[in-house]
Amino acid sequence: MLLNNITPVNKSLTLQDLLGILSHSSAISNVANGIYVESEILEVGSWLSAYAANKDEIFSQIITELENPYQFQLENDIQAPSFILYSNERITIRLVMWLPLQGKLDRTPYSYEEAHDHNFDFWTVNFFGGGYRTRLYDYDYDKVSGVNNEVVELNCYGDKILSPNTVMFYFRSKDVHTQYPPDELSVSLNLIVRPIKSKHQYEFQIDSDALEGKIEARIKKGRYERYAFQNVLYNGLLSLENEKSRQLVHKVSLCNHREEIRLIAYEALLKHAQKKGNVSDIKSISEQAFKDQSLYIKNKISHSIGSMPCMSPKPR
Repeated sequence: MLLNNITPVNKSLTLQDLLGILSHSSAISNVANGIYVESEILEVGSWLSAYAANKDEIFSQIITELENPYQFQLENDIQAPSFILYSNERITIRLVMWLPLQGKLDRTPYSYEEAHDHNFDFWTVNFFGGGYRTRLYDYDYDKVSGVNNEVVELNCYGDKILSPNTVMFYFRSKDVHTQYPPDELSVSLNLIVRPIKSKHQYEFQIDSDALEGKIEARIKKGRYERYAFQNVLYNGLLSLENEKSRQLVHKVSLCNHREEIRLIAYEALLKHAQKKGNVSDIKSISEQAFKDQSLYIKNKISHSIGSMPCMSPKPR
């Protein structure tokens, strides 16, 4: 959301000032737990603006790191045009550079014109340049299963520009935006909060050009489809036809912390059992899958079982 009631910056903050203020505020803890207090969100937005105003310190930090290129941003595993100013187990403060398009390949490091949500909350403020344009939406995360091509209803709120002195806050797993390339080099400053309980991130296919109201979108890349390598790997292991490989895939289905990975392992086991015509194994695997805490897994396995000819009711 666009933060319209930000207190004007009277004095810039250093990074240490900002971190000290945040450590004495309940805002970060509340946001990490999904508790959103409007006054706190506005307050943090004003603090981030005050830090963004301290351009001399921020540029000095970048220059200092560049003096040792072999150590430059070793901990930065985010997209290429970003610079991490500070990070701990709960927050990350980073600069992100946004370039105008020169050619087709310029889209590669960015998410230009790709509607997506985020699985973390964050504030963003204009640090440099005219800013980028973004089209804002929101949706109900709890109504989405995450299946590829699934229809999702979005609410559209039109276009906003992250222009100078603009601050925005994005709610995790609720706000969706389509970002467009800026007309000139622009840089944003982000304060990211890692949530206590993680959710999934989605990309959406939107065919409508509407700037307001309800629109229909589709999941562009489902949760399951993101893990193509694991799909090939587990099916390949089972094709070896040895017990050690089968036990490995079985262990993944029970123990992996990602429900998508557990599902892929279950699906591979079911596919292998179906190929061998082993109805007993299919029943055993599906029973174990239905004990999983994930409703997503239960729904997908139920659909898979229902589509197997060997599990269809025999005509009388």
